[in-house]
Amino acid sequence: MLDLSPPMRMRLAILMLLPAVAASACSSIATVQQQAPAWFDQASREIKGEGYPDLCDIPSAKNNKVNEAAWDAEAKAVRADEKAMLDRAAALGPVPTDEQIRATAAQMRADADLARKP
Repeated sequence: MLDLSPPMRMRLAILMLLPAVAASACSSIATVQQQAPAWFDQASREIKGEGYPDLCDIPSAKNNKVNEAAWDAEAKAVRADEKAMLDRAAALGPVPTDEQIRATAAQMRADADLARKP
């Protein structure tokens, strides 16, 4: 019989337990893979690039009947809305400069300070 020191015995015990732990981990991973949720297969196919339609399989639209009068009326309405929006923006005047904004803020602070004084 071999006379082993305590550290050597510990190493030998760990070395003997390591295959058992590894086998247990592998079996638990296999169990988890078998219990994957229903959406997992679909998601894995999408990640791999499978399951997407092929461009050759997309049907082409034939004999589309376009109501051009309706589209023209819609375009006219959009242009009218654009004109109204631009008119409202023009009525507001030019955008104030940084200096004007700072001056207005200073005036508002001064007015607020005067209002607080009894």
